[in-house]
Amino acid sequence: MARRLCVLVGFLGLMVATASAQDTRIVLQTALKAMGGTNLKTIQYSGAGWDTSVGQSYNLTGDWPRFEVPSFMRVIDYDAKSLREERTRRQGNNPTYGRLPLQEEHFTALLSGNFSGKMPFSDAIEDDTSSTVALEELERLTIQRVVDKVGGNKAKAGELLGISRATLYRKLKRYQIPTNLPTEKVPN
Repeated sequence: MARRLCVLVGFLGLMVATASAQDTRIVLQTALKAMGGTNLKTIQYSGAGWDTSVGQSYNLTGDWPRFEVPSFMRVIDYDAKSLREERTRRQGNNPTYGRLPLQEEHFTALLSGNFSGKMPFSDAIEDDTSSTVALEELERLTIQRVVDKVGGNKAKAGELLGISRATLYRKLKRYQIPTNLPTEKVPN
């Protein structure tokens, strides 16, 4: 009898969980539609505030060292599957706790597919095509570094980059990356 009761309770719990998951999905889809997000392609947000070096507290009751962030902007492009973040950070009036004050730094961080990187803000191109141009340059540099790292072994480079050898050849041609390095077979 106890076994039947446990099975019944388990079955009812499973039914409730399934119904709840379906209800949650419906609620989220309705909210997305109400906000006009069904055709969402890009999100951009910006702000200012402060950030910190996590885990750098100097005592148990003290706060982590803070840095002013006078400007921050992030763009997420869902069609291109890419992200661009631009940030300015400085020491401000926050204590240095014995280290050198942080000089103001500007940088752009990029993420696209299998590629990511961070560059000084001054290297980012400031026009309407800056995200695309910066991502292509990041992709070119990443491919060049991987090909150099594996000594020109295109099969191994493609494997490390997560792309086929044919795609790698197209990208090498597109970015005019020298391919005069020897081609080797990948050992099994």
